[in-house]
Formats: sequence, C-alpha cells, structure tokens
Amino acid sequence: EAKADEAKLSYAAWLAGCIDGLAAASDVEINLMTCEFVVRSRKLKILEDDFTARSDFAECFGAEASREVQCAEIQTSEMRKLRRCVGLRCDVALWAAPPPISKSERASLMASTSGAAGLLSSSWVSAALKRDGSGASWGRVLQEDAGTAVVSGRIDSRECRGLVLREPLSVQVFARCVHGRREGWTSVFASDAEVSLDDGLPISDDVDGDDDEEDEDPSAPPVVAEAGELDRRSGFAGLTGPSLVVTRSTPEGVERLAPSYALRGLLPAALLASHRFWYRAKTGAAESVVLEGAARQNGPSITVSIDANGAATVKRGDLRLVDLRAGKPGSPTAALACRLIKLDSLAHVLAWADGSGTITRIELPRLELSFDASGPQRWASSDFHGYDLTLDATPTQVAKLAAPLPGVALAAESAFERSEFVIVSSALAKPGLNGGRLVAERNDAKWLSRVAGGKVHAYPVHLSQSWVTSPSLAATLALVGWRAARGLDSLAGACEASTR
Repeated sequence: EAKADEAKLSYAAWLAGCIDGLAAASDVEINLMTCEFVVRSRKLKILEDDFTARSDFAECFGAEASREVQCAEIQTSEMRKLRRCVGLRCDVALWAAPPPISKSERASLMASTSGAAGLLSSSWVSAALKRDGSGASWGRVLQEDAGTAVVSGRIDSRECRGLVLREPLSVQVFARCVHGRREGWTSVFASDAEVSLDDGLPISDDVDGDDDEEDEDPSAPPVVAEAGELDRRSGFAGLTGPSLVVTRSTPEGVERLAPSYALRGLLPAALLASHRFWYRAKTGAAESVVLEGAARQNGPSITVSIDANGAATVKRGDLRLVDLRAGKPGSPTAALACRLIKLDSLAHVLAWADGSGTITRIELPRLELSFDASGPQRWASSDFHGYDLTLDATPTQVAKLAAPLPGVALAAESAFERSEFVIVSSALAKPGLNGGRLVAERNDAKWLSRVAGGKVHAYPVHLSQSWVTSPSLAATLALVGWRAARGLDSLAGACEASTR
C-alpha cells in the first residue's frame, strides 16, 4: 500500500514536471477552467480598428478578414503597436506618423531647389515642366538621356522627383513615402495619365469599405482634376499618417508586405492589382531589394529587383517586362507603345521580352487581350484568330476609320479572312476634354464600374476600306459617340448596324 502511494506521488510529480516544463517553454497557455487562451501572458482580444481599417490590412488579408481578427498584444510603445494575429500567421505593426520636417531640413530642401530655371539644361525638359500642374518647384536634372530625364524638386515642402518623358511630352511626379521606418517614392501626379504606370485608381481591397466621411485613410481614392491627368495629391498615401507593416515567417526568413502605395508608378498598376509583393530585409552589402510577387488568384509568380537608384527589373520565368516608355523616339519599341496606348494606358499594358530582348508576348489584362509574336514586328491576337498587331503602315483609308476610336487596326494574317482589317476599340474609355483637347479618359472609377458586357468592340473593315460593320448596338453607339465627339460628319454612313 505504501509502495502504491509512492508510485502515485512519483507519477503526479513527473506529470506536473512535464506540464510545468511545457508551459515554460511554450508561448501558449490554455486555462480549461475559465476557457481562456493566453499568448506570452497576454490574453487574446479583437484587433483594434486602427489596424483593420487600414487599406494595407485589407489588401493583404481581404475585406472579410478585416471584421473580427483575434490577436495577442506583443508590444505597445509610443512609436509602434505590435500585434500577433491568430489564424493569419502574420504579425502586424502600426507605426506612428513620421516626425514633421524640421525648419533646418525645410530650409535645406528649399535651397536645393532654388533657381530651378537656371539649372535645367535641355529645352524639352523645361517645356515639359511648364505643363506640370502639380504645383511642384523643380531644381536640378539628376539624370538625362535622349528620351527621359529625372529632376529633383519639392512639393508641399516635401522632397519629390519628376520623371520627364520626351515623347509624348509629359511629367510624372513622385513624392517621398514612408512604410514603417523605410522610405520610398510614390506616384502623386501625372500630366498625361496614358504614359504613367499608375492609373490613379484604388486596387481591389485597397480602400476601407466603411462609408464614414471622416475616415482619413491616406490611401483614399484620388480626385482627378482634369480628364487625362492623374492626381493623388489629396491622398499622399504613406506621407503623413501612420503606416502598417505586415510580416510573416517563412523557411527563408521573415518577409514584409510591400504595400501598393509604395510601388505605385514604379510597377504597372496591372501587376499591383494581380499580385501581392513581399520582400526580405537587405543583408550584408546587398544594394538591391528583391520583391516576390504572388498572384492574388491563379497565375504565375513574378520577381522584382529594385536597385539602389530605384530602377526595377521585373521577371516572370524566362521573360522580362519591357518599359515601353524607355524606347527612343522612332524606335520599334516607341512605335509599339504608340499603338498600344490607343487601346489602354501603359499602366495596363504588359510587354514581355525573352533573353534576346525580343518582345514575344503582349498582355492587356483590363481589356482581356493578349498577343504572341508571330514574326518580325508582328504579334498574333489570341482573341481575334487570324489577325495580327503589326508595326507596318496602316492604309490611309483604314487609318481614317480607326482615328476617331480609342483602338487600333489589326491586319489579317492571310488573304482568306473575310476582312483584311478589323478595328479593335476599348469599351472602357470615355470621351473627355483637357484644355479643349479631346482625350480618352480610361481611369474614371464611376464610369468603369458601370461598364457592362465586353471590354472591347470589334469593327470589321469592308474590303473597299470605306466603311466598317458594327456587330452590336453598344458598338454602334460607341462609334457614333466618338465620331460626334471629334466633330466628324456623315455619321449614318460610317457604319452598318446589326442588332441581331
């Protein structure tokens, strides 16, 4: 009997030692009596609205996850709130707003951009900056080549950079943004939205669904001042408010989410809408940051390398993304860009090149169009079988028929097609005026939300090349509307409507 009692005591002591040892080594404690769950001596609670109302949170986890997320408080200080989210396998840190710029820093910044007119070397750069409507003050030309220039400046007492394009003559403004305690550049203005890689629109899950008018989320939708321009100055995402840093643990190490506002203007908006980007902290003497882009839905992953100068190299497998803005005037790349801009802005055009630098695939995700190389300076349409996008000169009569529309003429691959040409036009563009000039406004959020049906209209050109056939009532109305907006006559003879 004594031996039995001793055995029970030894077993109890052994079990208690095991439990105490596990409890000491674990961050998790479960009280079966009270059904309380504790992590690192911090009870679980609902994640504060300061975190879930942020666009970064919805961008990473989706709008559904923003409602009720349980978390454990890891740290709370004056500059940072750190929480561990249960079920999301991520930590979230809310950093306080960066300190305001000091008087000495403001004076130094203003001195560096004084006398801007005398520091600009090229006349075409000066002419482009005169068209700038952002209100920025410009200083030195930091870099210049035949088609582009980078200019330093300030906007609202903050440092900025201007990317000046020679063809078409335009300027894009990038302001300093903050993510945690890291700095970068974000797009805030473009005088010509068609050549900007930012479209001025929020991406999916990028804006808090709350209709509270007092919400001051810095990623709120921008106000477009004029058709054809891009204006995010009212938002200034990542510049003035707190910033959210989302981290996750992987076998390769700790990764951080790169929010969309920190990449706007650097990567095409189409990639920001289709992928989420994560990066790891720099190690050793590494001068570049590598972003791994995982598709939000089904699709291939991409890799982005950003060097010390802010230049990005985007790869998808063996293909490399081509910056169509970098083509020298008169080059095939510039000619291709001019054609594709007629369909959609460059923010939604992806041109992929192989190892030799030859563009082998062109994608326009917003219009659901794609083309594959079929010969020298020819790309076969995947959506209109038998027709190619080509850099060959378009016949004058066909060019006149296509001119009023926001689209391009595709040429038949062979003489056996019913039509030698078909004009493919965007159904997402609407007519707009900018300084008395008619432009195709492609980034109006309200307009895009109300467009139903197909994303493009296809108009077969008659063999006489004197008129086109409209396949639907919507296509007919679009053709009549664009011709009327351009002040063209003889509308009735421009198309043959078929509503069957």
